[in-house]
Amino acid sequence: MKLPARWPILLVTLAGFGLRAAELGRQSLWFDEAFSVVVAGINWPIFWAALLTDGVHPPGYYLLLRGWLALAGSSEFAARWPSVLAGALAIPLLYQLGRALHSRKLGLASAALLALNPFALWYAQEARMYSLLLALTLVSGLAFWRLLAQPGLKWAALLAAATALNFQIHYFAFAFSLVQFVLLLATLTKTHRALRWWAAAQAAAIGPFLPWAWAVAGREGGSFGINWIPPVTALDLPLTLSNLAFALSDPSQPLTWLALLLASAALATGVIGLYKKENARPMVAGFLLVWLLLPPLALWLMSLKQPLYVDRYFILSLPALLLLLASAALLPRGWGNAALGLLLAASLAGSLRLFTDPALQKEAWRAVAQQVQTAAQPGDALLIHDMQASIPFGYYYRGALPAQIASINDEVFPLAGLIGDSRRVWLVYRRPFQATHNLSGSEPFGWQAETQLQILDWLQAHRPNLAEETTLPGVYLLRFDLR
Repeated sequence: MKLPARWPILLVTLAGFGLRAAELGRQSLWFDEAFSVVVAGINWPIFWAALLTDGVHPPGYYLLLRGWLALAGSSEFAARWPSVLAGALAIPLLYQLGRALHSRKLGLASAALLALNPFALWYAQEARMYSLLLALTLVSGLAFWRLLAQPGLKWAALLAAATALNFQIHYFAFAFSLVQFVLLLATLTKTHRALRWWAAAQAAAIGPFLPWAWAVAGREGGSFGINWIPPVTALDLPLTLSNLAFALSDPSQPLTWLALLLASAALATGVIGLYKKENARPMVAGFLLVWLLLPPLALWLMSLKQPLYVDRYFILSLPALLLLLASAALLPRGWGNAALGLLLAASLAGSLRLFTDPALQKEAWRAVAQQVQTAAQPGDALLIHDMQASIPFGYYYRGALPAQIASINDEVFPLAGLIGDSRRVWLVYRRPFQATHNLSGSEPFGWQAETQLQILDWLQAHRPNLAEETTLPGVYLLRFDLR
């Protein structure tokens, strides 16, 4: 019996949804996720003050999460559920875009690649805005392509709505509007009627963003908290490609270069195939290439002055990559099915690795909070090294000891005053995750690497009293016995 035409994409979507929902609460929230949950749960004046002080992202995702947590609670599972839903919704959206660009076959092949894509899977299981950014970018991309073929209010309104929401989710959503503008300019003789509707849609979309932009520009002493981003190197662009395709980005591992070779070969094959297909519009490949290459290349060039380059920002270019990779399935004489099968197998292997590789562990705040709760004694002093570490630790810690913060920005509080007459001292550090490409992990850290001189002096003076030292993913715990 022949299955209805919608069954294949339904099965692919269900498979992708199941993969995204699997073991959703297995790992602790890391700092960024804990920040999302904590900020979304505080009262309105502090909520707006925290977002403005941080300034790194517009408020859209936090508002969505605030409403959701009020209904579902603030567990890891609940906090990550909106990202799961957005990630699953992206699968049929990519299918529809593939159909609009070329054919049902391209739509289904690209949707299958997205369902198994490890990069998309990682962010679909994270309480952050990147999975939603992916889904809204796909809605915007579909509306834009339809607008090119049928200029008018219907598709312009959808484009304006999706773009407006995306501007409220992430600043780099503007990069996709730039992609559209470049394509319109390059094909102006064919798309001049659509250009007027597109311009009207962009004007409507940016309107709701302007109050936030004005508020951020007018704050006093605010920064964007991006000083941690490393400078760019010549390897960044190829590593981003292998990371988006298969979540492999370690240049010291041969598997990364094998993944890059596979992605590059499939990419070249897909581009050539799209250009050669008689029923493909010539601008399809051009649209996808601009979409894939322009955002990372532009940000790489900007980062030569101010480092801004981080792979998770380029999840908005992932649909273009998957559509081009899936175009290899259009090869004749069975070669297309073989190419797609190889890509799907590599994607599945990458996704399974997310659940099994010990190196892919988020910051272990649940474990460190449980350790302190279990081993702490009445009268112990509990010190959190800095304000940032107090956010994820406070999310998990339910012990009786009052947590005290040792430093806020450059201000350090005298440890002796915080400790008082306590005979035992717990000191909790965050080992920051600061990588351009890696999905998780942090550099090894010991107390000797302390940069706050007042704290370092105390640590050196009490080195003989160090009774316990615990290193966990992203977290570092010390216990001193001062008796």
